Amino acid sequence: MDSSSNSSRGRWILYAVTAAVVAVLAYVGFWYEAPADAGTLIGSARVQLRLGLHDEARSTVEEAIEHYPDDFEVRLVAAEAFARAEDYVRAREELAHPSLSSAGRGQRELILGFVEEKQENFAEAIAAYQQALETIEDEDLQEQVYLGIASIQFRQKDFRTALAECRKVSARWPDRARAYGLMAECHRKLESPQEALVACKRALELAPNDAGTTFLLGEVQIAMGNREAALDAFRRTNELSPRSWEAQLLRAGVALELEQAVEAQDALSAAFEIDPEAVEREMTARSTDGDPTIERLKGLWEGMERNGDFGAPRK
Repeated sequence: MDSSSNSSRGRWILYAVTAAVVAVLAYVGFWYEAPADAGTLIGSARVQLRLGLHDEARSTVEEAIEHYPDDFEVRLVAAEAFARAEDYVRAREELAHPSLSSAGRGQRELILGFVEEKQENFAEAIAAYQQALETIEDEDLQEQVYLGIASIQFRQKDFRTALAECRKVSARWPDRARAYGLMAECHRKLESPQEALVACKRALELAPNDAGTTFLLGEVQIAMGNREAALDAFRRTNELSPRSWEAQLLRAGVALELEQAVEAQDALSAAFEIDPEAVEREMTARSTDGDPTIERLKGLWEGMERNGDFGAPRK
């Protein structure tokens, strides 16, 4: 066989091997999906946190940590995601990561303050919040810090101090809803229902779909004797938060007071369907306090049990 024939055969073998390698790479490339970049994952997690999708945010940051373990922003957002998901041990681990030793100051202390607050370490939480204020320049984050401090004061039953803090926040950021919601809570605890009503309405002007404030509005309307308005508020709360057994139970009580027995039964049935143990505990506690409405609800409940009237709403 001459050398030209060998050379030709060698070229064909080389072409064949090259084609095979290209085909394999193309096949692998078709099935292999490169991970999203760190910025995309962080952005997705932040959106999920804003929407209250804490489990989804947790999954997103776990993926980000796997691919970008030394990125300080990944660790910072991960700490917040774990904290919001109530995994405070994991949140503390993220906050202690070496990448955050010099980067992310201010935000790190803000998240630490949140974790300490949730674990009822109030002195440590306030210290962390105050440290955060020394470096945070972003106004949204500053508002979170001030309201974090006010929330602690509220939880310590220092309602007047918490109210004063909320007023400072609302004066500086008049178009933010959270301060007005907490202000309404303070007024309610201080037995100033008219002021609580004003604060509730202002909060709902700014955030009309806030289920917590809508529920609070219903409680304030009860305190003011406005049963029809309270019933409307609890109905709206159930639209915004269908799994709120508290709103269903209060809706049942108000409906019963207004002699709307069918709606009372529907709401009581819904409350028991959501969390029967919590409803029973609440009814027992309120019965002990001598709440007359709860006695009527208990009678309704017992009748429903006898008749098997749980589940689908009555026609």
